[in-house]
Amino acid sequence: MRGWIVKGMLGLLLLLLLAGGGLWIWLMQSLPVTQGSRGLQGLSAEVEVVRDAHGVPTIRAGTMADAYRALGFLHAQDRLWQMEMARRFGRGTLSEVAGSATLRFDRFARALDLATLAERQVERLDAPVVAALEAYAEGVNAHLDGPDGQLPPEFQLTGIAPAPWRPSDSLLWGKLMALRLSGDWRTELARSRLLQRLPPERVDQLMPAYDATAPSVTAEELAAAGDAPRMVAGLADPPEEMTAESASNAWILSGARTTSGAPVLANDPHLGLRLPNSWYLARIETPELTLAGATAPGVPFHILGHNGKAAWGLTTTHADSMDLVALVPDPDAPDQRYLTPDAARLYQRETVEIPLRGGGTELFERRSTIFGPVLPDEERRVALQWTALRERDATPAALYHLNRATTREAFEAAARLFDAPVQNLFWANEAGSIAAAVVGRLPRRAEGRTGALPRPSDRADAAWLGLTAPEDMPVAAKPADGLIANANNRFLAAEASPYPIARDWPPPYRYERVVEALEGAATPHGLDQSAAVQTDALSVFARRLTPYLLRAEPSSAPAQEALALLGQWDHRMAAAST
Repeated sequence: MRGWIVKGMLGLLLLLLLAGGGLWIWLMQSLPVTQGSRGLQGLSAEVEVVRDAHGVPTIRAGTMADAYRALGFLHAQDRLWQMEMARRFGRGTLSEVAGSATLRFDRFARALDLATLAERQVERLDAPVVAALEAYAEGVNAHLDGPDGQLPPEFQLTGIAPAPWRPSDSLLWGKLMALRLSGDWRTELARSRLLQRLPPERVDQLMPAYDATAPSVTAEELAAAGDAPRMVAGLADPPEEMTAESASNAWILSGARTTSGAPVLANDPHLGLRLPNSWYLARIETPELTLAGATAPGVPFHILGHNGKAAWGLTTTHADSMDLVALVPDPDAPDQRYLTPDAARLYQRETVEIPLRGGGTELFERRSTIFGPVLPDEERRVALQWTALRERDATPAALYHLNRATTREAFEAAARLFDAPVQNLFWANEAGSIAAAVVGRLPRRAEGRTGALPRPSDRADAAWLGLTAPEDMPVAAKPADGLIANANNRFLAAEASPYPIARDWPPPYRYERVVEALEGAATPHGLDQSAAVQTDALSVFARRLTPYLLRAEPSSAPAQEALALLGQWDHRMAAAST
């Protein structure tokens, strides 16, 4: 009997080993092929790809078109599932993979109709930009059509196959990034909800204005908002993945302050933690152009980096580029029409099908107004005004030309092409020119409207007057002290812009620490000093708050111990610190 048990155990062990080996072979076949030669349709000449010890590729090509094809191929090799999920997120087809659990994401994307916007955006871009997008798509599709093994395991497990990549799919990344970096409508929503429970002066305490001497919401604005805060207060929250992101930093030191005599530009864009990372580092070398820095899977252009002669970086401005409009129903046809100052207007309506996993579909009615699309909420009608919901959006062209800008004039020309999202752009070249600009388009609101609260659709100031002109973008020239820095706080934007950029800014503590650390570093300044400041963990906010906390009178032994620890703290946010 014991012999049969032993044989059975050995047989089971053998089966497990075989199954594990088969699974290992199957997984290995889905990994990128990084050795040898591969055919890539559309190349005009041979392209060389070399990866360093970290897997970061260098692409050497005879033309930028071939380099874009190679980059598309590499992105697809390494990040195909990430690209597929971003595309489905933007097109509102996640539920075809995940079922009803992701319907709220799909309804939101369909309500904004991001896919149609991206397709029409392609039609309005200049020919060189479209050619780059097309070359990149050819590279992605060459991987999809090639014999390089199986698709990644996620495709195998979900049973889906990726559709061919199109230029508009690359532009969807920009729309989604704009959504992640534009969040003022959530502030409007939060303020509206608080006003249903608290008097305005208490709301001011919880959501103070950046300038604490002024009220967050004036009595005039509160009166002008009418019943809109109550009408929008119950609006469904946006999906968590669409919440605004913050906490980037950047600085430029002029050559007069550096060891090399050339400017140093440091940038740390803090997007939310994701696996895989939002960025994909890559270097491109061609006779026409050399580029190095951060690309994004799905996009051919370098978002951050340098071209050998100039470098650029970005931080989030927290511009107020969104407004909510509470749609007042027409009493005679509340489901068909909404009121505006001059007349009742019909909703533009379209029924779309959202595919579900397993073959079913959900019907979703998309509505739009003169203000913008109606957000998906079964009980409330609220429209979203947003600068990114425009077919004429030249932001891809801005990145294309920024990648090539080597002079101050070329930088400013590229910067003025940005539409959405509004960002702080930092630039320096080897000749010593440094600059920072607020790029993107801002809404022009009626006089007296600040964007702090929503408006009813029947008020004259509900609709925007238009958008700002590119030439109104504020640009900082070379500063007297040779330092430009930002950590999402209000800086050159507030002083130089003829239009209000934002009313709610992150507090300046991180900026103050950046300047403090840079001023305290050894001079002249080298790359090591900037790297040290980027990893600095001292909190100015904690340093200011701790003395108030130490005033507490402990009523127990644990409280005494806690205060003693706090009193010894150096205000550094170290992982091992109590």
